[in-house]
Amino acid sequence: MPVSSHSRQAHSPQYAVANYQLFLPHDYSSTESDYPMILFLHGMNRRGSDIERLDGYGLAWFAEKQQHFPFIVVSPQCPDDSDWTKEYELTVALVEDIQRNYRVDANRIYAAGFSMGGHGAWDYASRSPRRFAAFVPMSGWFDPSRAALLKEVPIWTFHCEDDNKVPVSETKAMVHALTAIGAPVRATYYTGLRHDANKVIAETFGNAALIAWLLNHKNTGGGRVAMISLDADTIALFKQFTDWTDTLRRIDERIWSGPVAEGKATVAEIIAHLQHWDQYLIDTVIPAIKRGEGVTFPAFDAFNRIAYGYARSGVAQDRLLDEFKQTRHALVDRLLEEPEVAAKYVTVNGIETCPHTGTPYSLLYIIHEFNDHDRHHQGQIAAVV
Repeated sequence: MPVSSHSRQAHSPQYAVANYQLFLPHDYSSTESDYPMILFLHGMNRRGSDIERLDGYGLAWFAEKQQHFPFIVVSPQCPDDSDWTKEYELTVALVEDIQRNYRVDANRIYAAGFSMGGHGAWDYASRSPRRFAAFVPMSGWFDPSRAALLKEVPIWTFHCEDDNKVPVSETKAMVHALTAIGAPVRATYYTGLRHDANKVIAETFGNAALIAWLLNHKNTGGGRVAMISLDADTIALFKQFTDWTDTLRRIDERIWSGPVAEGKATVAEIIAHLQHWDQYLIDTVIPAIKRGEGVTFPAFDAFNRIAYGYARSGVAQDRLLDEFKQTRHALVDRLLEEPEVAAKYVTVNGIETCPHTGTPYSLLYIIHEFNDHDRHHQGQIAAVV
């Protein structure tokens, strides 16, 4: 089917409209099958608001010329004065829209890009190792010091030895860093193609071995693998913590105002910072998720010092405990009233999955982490009460 151009109303921190082009396989309308999909990120010179700048360029247009190309291809347009790392949220939202509106095999979604788009593909691999099944950066670059983020990610990268815009040394440095830690990276180096996008794309995706390699990689959880069970019990446990904090009304002032261990926070400071974080979820995190934005957490130490200052301001013990309980219950009410907000997948400080568990971030998963945080401080306080 011919490549088609579209505009998608969306929200990002800077832009509200996402232009994109879409290729559907030639037999798409005659079957009921789901198709694998490739997100293709273009290079710097195709940025802008005129979608026609993508005409005749990139993977979608290469696919259209093939007798059989087995992938849906979605090619968003990056706005002027931006790059793919800044457009991550908007791009992921576009991928999810295509999934909802077309027959996409959710286990076989891939990301590829050329030049600035190659850099974007590397970046998305570091942020979304479970959203995409494999990555194909072409003529791009990335920071080798971040190679550990990509250790388990299927990547086949391509670059021309005589590239006159992005030195091939950029890709070779990444491949060296990944190989050194045992990552399953593959690399192919061309000669004679320089930095010609359409030639590099044609050489790369005209390679039957790459097509087979891509189709051989799939996610087993629809692109997102939940590693921890999250349900209503997560929220119930979060609320029940206030039953325990109510018992702290009986402790004397010396314990309340004393550190739980040498060099650690006081009991009052711990309760104050728990309330402070709950209020942050209500005031900042939930509105951001409802706007379709990622979650941003401030620097923990600086944020906690504000709460500690409040605890030392002379606020009464019962009042601080009341404020914590009221804030915690208000947050629980919001979670129960808006379950779709609690369950929505989000990024946290630009990262899609928890680096420790591999679980996709959501507000519900953040509450799971807060439950662990509660138990940690409960143990500290119980040791001195």
